[in-house]
Amino acid sequence: MTTTDTESSAIHTLVRDTVRADPAGNGVPETGESTAQGPTPDHILQIGTGFWASKTLLSAVELDLFTVLGAGPMTGHEIGTELRLNERSVSDFLDSLVSLGLLARHGDGAQAHYANTADTAAFLDSQSPAYLGGILEMLN
Repeated sequence: MTTTDTESSAIHTLVRDTVRADPAGNGVPETGESTAQGPTPDHILQIGTGFWASKTLLSAVELDLFTVLGAGPMTGHEIGTELRLNERSVSDFLDSLVSLGLLARHGDGAQAHYANTADTAAFLDSQSPAYLGGILEMLN
């Protein structure tokens, strides 16, 4: 499993900030990149956080989000109300799915509308004959 550019950037920032905060100095590169000076935790963190993308997808499938959006685009507030989601986390959750290419977003802020992509409409809307969400539910 690979990480997205956003995840990779977040990992790099975490590593950089952790290394800079190292009061002992231990010869660890400030950038968190491998050099002749010593090892870095990049590979370990990539593996450790590799579940983020899959857990986001699996949560959306469990919530039946893609089927709800099968009726058409909705605002974050409408989705949150329909799925009974915590109001504070709705936009982060939906925008994570956008960044993973699993939802489309039109507009910004509270007025943004979210919709299925062609792939999620075909394979993750339970009303589709090609639905494969059941397999994903078993993996969750």
